[in-house]
Amino acid sequence: MFHLERFRDYLEFERGLSPRTLDAYRRDVGRLVEFLEARGIRRADAAGGTDLREFVYHLKDLGLQPSSIRRGLSAVRTYYGFLLAEGLADADPSEQLESPQTWRRLPDVLRLDDERLLQDVVKMDDTVDSLHQAIKFYLTDVSREPMNDKDSRRAQEILSFTINLEHIGDIVDKNLMELAAKKIRNKLHFSDEGFVEIASLHRRLMDNFKLAVAVFMSDDVEMARRLLTEKARFRQLELDAAESHLARLRVNRLESIDTSSIHLDILNEFRRINSHLTSSAYPILERAGELFTSRLKPSA
Repeated sequence: MFHLERFRDYLEFERGLSPRTLDAYRRDVGRLVEFLEARGIRRADAAGGTDLREFVYHLKDLGLQPSSIRRGLSAVRTYYGFLLAEGLADADPSEQLESPQTWRRLPDVLRLDDERLLQDVVKMDDTVDSLHQAIKFYLTDVSREPMNDKDSRRAQEILSFTINLEHIGDIVDKNLMELAAKKIRNKLHFSDEGFVEIASLHRRLMDNFKLAVAVFMSDDVEMARRLLTEKARFRQLELDAAESHLARLRVNRLESIDTSSIHLDILNEFRRINSHLTSSAYPILERAGELFTSRLKPSA
């Protein structure tokens, strides 16, 4: 139950809001209810912080301006505040929502025909390479001194993590930026739906990056399990996005036809980046005995 009628009565009779403001609340909270129902959630109190964060991404994907999204989030917070006050919910998942100002920038370099922005991203890879070299030399120097097993293992994990970050930098520099340059040279543009898919996967990638760093820093088994679960989840999202793209090709969407190879290559590179990120979970799960020795079926 979402208790929308009771919420509307509260806004109208207790807060005395104008009809115009009531309509805005109904529209904003209605978007949330429609989104949750599409995810199989039938009660407001069954939604969690993750669901509401996905809802924020959904609003962005609809093309709403930050001011409209801020208003929508304000309505959602008011809605959950009402549910808590009336004893209709035990927790307020909207407390975990971020405002639009805190979002990471979307991959503008893949959307805009801005060669200067492209070159700025390319230069960042030089910084990543320099940091990787400095860390590698430091660990090499430290390893000359006697270390116990724990410290030796940690040094290897640090080196492995930085190698993966360096590989990610190479993917961005040598592959993704080349795709962006090709798009600029040929004056191509993604379909609106296509860029929404790319942007959504990019946001998921940034969330996984934060989780990978947390796993690396904390050595937490449960977080490592979540991160490894994201590997399969991300793969499915990539396949879904590719299928949506192919569906647009089947109906001869011109923008999708023109950008087809670039679009699919970007999705593939995102998957490769995600694989490097999730690899930080393996040492932790292996020590905890949470991994099978092989994914292969036993031979007959």
